[in-house]
Amino acid sequence: MSSKVRIFVLLVFCFLCASLGGLLALRLSGPSAAAAPSALPPKATSSASVQERTNLVIIQVNDLRNSSPRLVSVWYSIILLKKQPSLTFKPLFPSKKDLSLARDLQNNFSLNADRQPKTGFLNTLQDNQVPWDAWLVFDSKSGTALYSWALGNSAAFTSQTPESPRDTSHLDQDRSLINGICDMLSIPAQDRPRAFDWDVLTSDHFVTSVDLSSALVLWHHLSDSSPRCKIHP
Repeated sequence: MSSKVRIFVLLVFCFLCASLGGLLALRLSGPSAAAAPSALPPKATSSASVQERTNLVIIQVNDLRNSSPRLVSVWYSIILLKKQPSLTFKPLFPSKKDLSLARDLQNNFSLNADRQPKTGFLNTLQDNQVPWDAWLVFDSKSGTALYSWALGNSAAFTSQTPESPRDTSHLDQDRSLINGICDMLSIPAQDRPRAFDWDVLTSDHFVTSVDLSSALVLWHHLSDSSPRCKIHP
């Protein structure tokens, strides 16, 4: 599978996150076919569909290549695909509003050998009445690529581990990224000022639970409909 296909999945995060739905961890079998950034992933060719509501857990770590990545932030996103789609984002970790949940998420966080959240972490969400349908994990490398695309900012997207579960100072950077993605989604695809360089993002820096066909359907739906975005403090 080409690197470009694998990276399409990542985009969905964007827009799911727009974020958007492991999308999936794909392994490459050949070099990238594109010499220049592509503005859109290919159209989905299957009959895949996505549900009207998707509850997505967005997990940021410092570096997915590490044997034990450190947790940086956790966001909960609700994607509603109605006549006017909407994206809602709420920080779960770190948090001053629900410190108990933030502590539980930090204490139970770990990834398995495939860089997927372990059952204990996912159960913590369910035990705290946080229902989820899908998850995605990204790190500073993929975050920097998204940050540059969404905001036209060459500055690095830092992934600093919070000093405590209530240290929310770095969440402003996350909010800037989400706002930038939402702003880009409000612009017709052909008029967006920057094309995304898919080759920057590889499965070494992005993992998700969403299958490729569903991810592409979700991405195109959001990209074509200028969704409303809401970010909780």
